[in-house]
Parts: sequence; structure tokens; C-alpha cells
Amino acid sequence: MSHRRSRWRLLGDNTALEWFQDYGMDGLTVFGFCAVSAMMLFYAFEDESPWFVLGFAISCALVAIYGFLQSAWPIAIVGAVWSLIALKRWQKRRLAGKPAA
Repeated sequence: MSHRRSRWRLLGDNTALEWFQDYGMDGLTVFGFCAVSAMMLFYAFEDESPWFVLGFAISCALVAIYGFLQSAWPIAIVGAVWSLIALKRWQKRRLAGKPAA
């Protein structure tokens, strides 16, 4: 029981960024992790609503920004292209009022 309390106390004392830093991640890596996680989440729910397609497009743009900041040019370019493709799909879905595959 005391081990359990100390674990929760430790988690409560650190901010989320400090927790990531304890594992050797800097702010840019955390940003990339969040952007890719959002991209996967929005992609999984794209069929539910056009707004998830827009979320996917925005998260792809965030991945592209991460790629440019990290100097990972192929990831940045692919993220930017996927963002444009997803924006086009979002626009098509909104105008049609039905899912576009």
C-alpha cells in the first residue's frame, strides 16, 4: 500500500512535460507524439463525421510542422501532402452531405 501511495505522489508532483523529460523526451518530441497520436485517433473515426476528417487534416499539418522543426523533411512533406488530401476530402464530404470514401 505504501508503494502505491508513493507512486501516485510522484505522479502528482511532476507536470506532464517533466514526466516525459524523465524518459529523455524534449518538448519537440512530446509535440510530435501528440500530433501523431491525434492523427491516428482522427483517422480511426473518419467515417463517423466530416469533422473527424478535418481533425485528421489538422493533425497531419501538425505532423508536417513537427517534421520541419525536427529536420525530417520526408515526414514533413508527406504530412503536408496528406493534410491537403484530407482537406479536399473534408470539403467534398461537407458539400455532398454524405461520406466520401
